[in-house]
Amino acid sequence: MKYHLLAVGLLSLLFTSCVNLDPVEDDLQMYALGSVSDRPETEFPDNANNVIYIARPDLPAYLSNNRMLIRSEDGEIRHLGGIRWVEPLEEGVARALSEYISRAGGQFVAGYYPWPRLSNNTPMIRVRFSELSFEDDGTIHVVAFWWEGRDEEPLKGGIFEPNDITWTPGKPSTLVTAFNRILEQMG
Repeated sequence: MKYHLLAVGLLSLLFTSCVNLDPVEDDLQMYALGSVSDRPETEFPDNANNVIYIARPDLPAYLSNNRMLIRSEDGEIRHLGGIRWVEPLEEGVARALSEYISRAGGQFVAGYYPWPRLSNNTPMIRVRFSELSFEDDGTIHVVAFWWEGRDEEPLKGGIFEPNDITWTPGKPSTLVTAFNRILEQMG
């Protein structure tokens, strides 16, 4: 009886491993935010006032997954098939902002979402996108509120509305480039 069960188990293992003999090409394209050029060395500043933390960005709820979404003229949100973000968009925005702020100089980004803030005294930058949509005609609508401060004590803040940034419909790489330009201007 033991040999019979062992033989059946081995045969089932053999047949399940041979199910997918012909590999199918995966046409999924994945994109990440942030600069692809060489990054300059960032040194830790002598003055602790130049250290900041990038908090979790507030994005519109429909952008809470890793699908690349666009909006049609009638307001319908559509997913670009076979195209995704490498990471959740909140993490990508925080990481890219930290890169652009560090590159612009003047402040050292000690951390960003999803990593915890090192100290409650570390100033942080918060960004809330009240509007962020990529239209299927190539226009991009962005309205973002930002503030820098410690906890609920803002030091400075403002509204960010970029102008004349577009993408080419049908070319998702141009959407990523446009989003990076927006984040770089914001940084």
